[in-house]
Amino acid sequence: MTRSSRWVWYLFGGIAGFVLILKGLSMYADYCWFIALGQGEVFAKVFWTRVGLGLTIGVLFFLWLWWNLRLARRPLPEGVVLVGRRLLTDEEREQVEQYLDRALLVFSIVGGLMVGLVASSRWLDWIHFRNPVPFGFTDPIFNRDASFYVFRLNMLVYLWRVIFYGFAVAFVGSVLVYFYQEAIRVVGNTVHAMPHARAHSLFLIAGGLLTKAIGYRLDQFR
Repeated sequence: MTRSSRWVWYLFGGIAGFVLILKGLSMYADYCWFIALGQGEVFAKVFWTRVGLGLTIGVLFFLWLWWNLRLARRPLPEGVVLVGRRLLTDEEREQVEQYLDRALLVFSIVGGLMVGLVASSRWLDWIHFRNPVPFGFTDPIFNRDASFYVFRLNMLVYLWRVIFYGFAVAFVGSVLVYFYQEAIRVVGNTVHAMPHARAHSLFLIAGGLLTKAIGYRLDQFR
């Protein structure tokens, strides 16, 4: 690892450490306040719900993104002859190869962390979703108990957003990697794609469109 790359890692580590310290101090202040009110069990419930929700969704998002990017990093099949201008020269490609896998891993980790932090803030929606109380009357349009709209709909909409953006981010990242791998190339006015790149991209597009269709259904409830 070069000195410049070490400094980049030190910078990211310092920023992450600073943010964690601030977050820890804020949580400690909340803890002291709950204890002073005799509500320590409430604080513990909220804390572990936030940790569990953030870790679960953040790790799943990271694994999904990392799997797609690694899938796009597969080398071209043997015997493939590329016609036309190359995206990068061999010397430029050799330089990029030194950092690309590491950069993709960092990108996936940052994506998982951001999604996990946002997920942890939805702790109240998750508790409502897990513990709905029937209202005893249904709406006249969809014939659902009114508790569905109060306790469950918000969490369903949030989970839908996570899945939809998961497909969107994975598609954009994978296509960019395929362009670098030259499994997808633009020759003149035509886009050429290797079979594995085409299948992977179409799978992500189909998943995104299906998720979007589910979103329209959720919008009806809202």
